[in-house]
Amino acid sequence: MHILFTLLLLICSLNEAQLHLQPDNETNSYLKPAGSHVEAGNASEHQQTCTQDINAALREMSASLAGLKEEVKYLQKENETKTRELELLKHQDQGKTKELELQKSELDKLKQQDQVKQVAFSASLVELGRTLRGRTWSSSARLSAPSPSPTSITLHQRCLARQSWRRRST
Repeated sequence: MHILFTLLLLICSLNEAQLHLQPDNETNSYLKPAGSHVEAGNASEHQQTCTQDINAALREMSASLAGLKEEVKYLQKENETKTRELELLKHQDQGKTKELELQKSELDKLKQQDQVKQVAFSASLVELGRTLRGRTWSSSARLSAPSPSPTSITLHQRCLARQSWRRRST
């Protein structure tokens, strides 16, 4: 905004200097400010003053432009740095995502293995129950097979207790 104002001021100064230096006072008298008659001796002095003002404005604009160029270079470097950081974070995020997917698949495998173990355990309990019932209530089995030992009955009770505990916890 400051640069635009300076540029506008420069253009106005040039325009005014050109209007004051024109020899025909009658045609351009309405364009000149009141009381500003440039005499022949003062014309070169006025032109020199305008030239100095223009040069000063140009120097100021050049300095401002140089400052803006440096700021743009700094912002470009900062943008490049941020872009590299973002790419690094994306790469790390992809690695974490792959690791998470591996952990999920491993968890699924463990769940399947646990389910298989539960089914096998339940099947063994059913078989154990059949075996125990067969020995206890079957009259032919009583004669041919010995009665269950206290240890096997205790094992069966523990298994049933564990199974009912698992049902309550899930």
